[in-house]
Amino acid sequence: MRRRSFQDWKPCSIRFDAQTLSRTQDADLAAAGLSRPKIATLRAVEDASATGWISPRSAICRRGTRRRGLKRSRNRPVSAEVFLLFCLGHPDVFPAGDLALREAVRHAFSLEARPDQRETLRRAEAWRPCRGIAARLFWGYYRSVTGRGAGLPA
Repeated sequence: MRRRSFQDWKPCSIRFDAQTLSRTQDADLAAAGLSRPKIATLRAVEDASATGWISPRSAICRRGTRRRGLKRSRNRPVSAEVFLLFCLGHPDVFPAGDLALREAVRHAFSLEARPDQRETLRRAEAWRPCRGIAARLFWGYYRSVTGRGAGLPA
């Protein structure tokens, strides 16, 4: 199999801003590989941005984003953590509330039961300050093991 270069991917990249998102149907986002929870997260970010509850400048602080922006919507804290990881590029975020991540941790460590969020976060401490990289690896591992999901949460 031929390795892809940046030039291969360049035509696939588009500027995706709030206006583009507001015009994009959920069915199109799903066709691009996003799950319903990921689409809901995008919609929550769109809403929080439109109402002024979150902005790129105010979202730089992880705690502020969790408390202020996305918590106002009905989404779980994992939504804010995925936003921090993928939209703001924070390298040390591990969305332990994500079921796929917890299931991947269960499988990777040969645990009998899926760990709860607290146990998953305890294990993730070992990967600090690069827990975001670990999360991406576990999402890829989950997809590889189960054949389900879109891999990374967009």
